[in-house]
Amino acid sequence: ILFVDVVKILAMICVVGLDTTAGVRFLYATCSMAIPWFFMATGFLMDDRDYSWKYIVIKVFHILKYVIIANLVYWLISWAFTGSFQVGSFLTGISILGEPPFWHFWFFGSLLIVYVLLPLFKMMRAYQLPVLFGLFLLLQVIFLLNLFVNDGTPFEAKIPQAFRIYTWMFYCLLGGIMKCFMDRIPSVKIWFVLSVLVLNAIFQYLLTPGMNDIRCEYFYSSMVVVACCVIVFKYISQFSYERESLRRIISELSSVFLPVFTIH
Repeated sequence: ILFVDVVKILAMICVVGLDTTAGVRFLYATCSMAIPWFFMATGFLMDDRDYSWKYIVIKVFHILKYVIIANLVYWLISWAFTGSFQVGSFLTGISILGEPPFWHFWFFGSLLIVYVLLPLFKMMRAYQLPVLFGLFLLLQVIFLLNLFVNDGTPFEAKIPQAFRIYTWMFYCLLGGIMKCFMDRIPSVKIWFVLSVLVLNAIFQYLLTPGMNDIRCEYFYSSMVVVACCVIVFKYISQFSYERESLRRIISELSSVFLPVFTIH
């Protein structure tokens, strides 16, 4: 499903943008959709699969293997240059809770939890829309708490990103629901996409001071970011990616997500 690979490529670029464009509010606000897009793509691809515990164990094994290898390579290089191998830092690094040096590996921690919860996807198929709506309402409450009930820091700052599973499950379910209803969602024009992106940038610019934190992660739960994610996801799905040269480029770029995400 090539358009999903295009979504992942765009999200990969935006992940890098999250750490390089904080001073340019429009770009930074647009990049705030990176992580939600990844989970939407995951949910879209997983929606109609028949999960087994063997499939889940294999997925979990490959994620843990990659995290351990990445940390081992980093600390071996560090040891070569400093003469010190910090066992404690190595162990905390593979905990996938957002500890340095790979603080951004919290994403793998949250992905592991999603995979472990995969059987619930099948159990909840008949109730996906009510569950999605319930999670959406919960996210709006959390967003308001981030905005108004923050004692110097947003409400969610107390919860490690890996454990904000209510957000990641919502976007996974959203991706699955979009797969079921993609043909019924009206087509989107480029002017509309640009309009909602500008609206999102203004929205985050005006409300960021109330968060006491410039990081966009506290906007993931807002209905504005949710709407932007859906609109851009739909817009990307409208194009044909059948030309062989284009298919090859998309395939090659989508396959470099892990090294780009690790090194950026």
